[in-house]
Amino acid sequence: MADVTTRSRPVAANGMMADEKRRAIMSTPNAEWTEAKRQEVFAEALHHPETAEERAAQQATFRQWRADPRFQHLWPMIERLIEADEAPAVNGAEKPAGAVAS
Repeated sequence: MADVTTRSRPVAANGMMADEKRRAIMSTPNAEWTEAKRQEVFAEALHHPETAEERAAQQATFRQWRADPRFQHLWPMIERLIEADEAPAVNGAEKPAGAVAS
């Protein structure tokens, strides 16, 4: 849905103001789960494993989240995290410490 701006306040196509839409989403029963999981995903994304085993475990977690429809809104970011580990080093750059060799 495309959002339009009315009186400098974003309005969704369904007529809800952005802050109203956010309150409606956050008041759903799964809102607490979603917020907790979102924080968990971001914390794991920022974590840099020190060993190959930790890196493999992190990638397994990312793949598990990618397969779970409850994380659908985070799939683009999760996919980039998975792809970043699988991408070959370019321009002579080295893979991060603990990265699994392909």
